[in-house]
Amino acid sequence: MIVLQQSCSGFSFVKEMPVKEVVSVMTGILEELFKPEYVNNQIPYELLREARKRKKRNGLSR
Repeated sequence: MIVLQQSCSGFSFVKEMPVKEVVSVMTGILEELFKPEYVNNQIPYELLREARKRKKRNGLSR
């Protein structure tokens, strides 16, 4: 058993948790922290459209 002591509004209480439960909670926290972050590298359609329009106006279209 692992004993956790917490204080809330000046009162203290002790909560006993089995080791397996603590390991499970910690594993979940670590998985969440090390999860890869999704990065969107796509250029929005509106910006691409504007760039194409500018190229056409400048006579640079293919």
